Amino acid sequence: MIRSTVFDHLPNIEAAAEAVTEGTAMCSSEQLAGQWAFDAAKDAGCGFDAAYLEAHLDFLRDAGARFEPTQALQVAQQFAAEA
Repeated sequence: MIRSTVFDHLPNIEAAAEAVTEGTAMCSSEQLAGQWAFDAAKDAGCGFDAAYLEAHLDFLRDAGARFEPTQALQVAQQFAAEA
């Protein structure tokens, strides 16, 4: 799974949401959202089951990110499976 560095220097969740919505040349919005949800769950130490990953995706959407949630969840689960 391709890992983006787009989140490395963003100051807040709103900036992350904007980056997710825009996507990058290498990663779709769903790939970025899934990566963000996986990283957030990992940092929080709450595990990688679907409910936790979905909660992080919801938080990102509440901050203004636009992405397809089912695809983003699948990406997050792929990151978790590779962890």
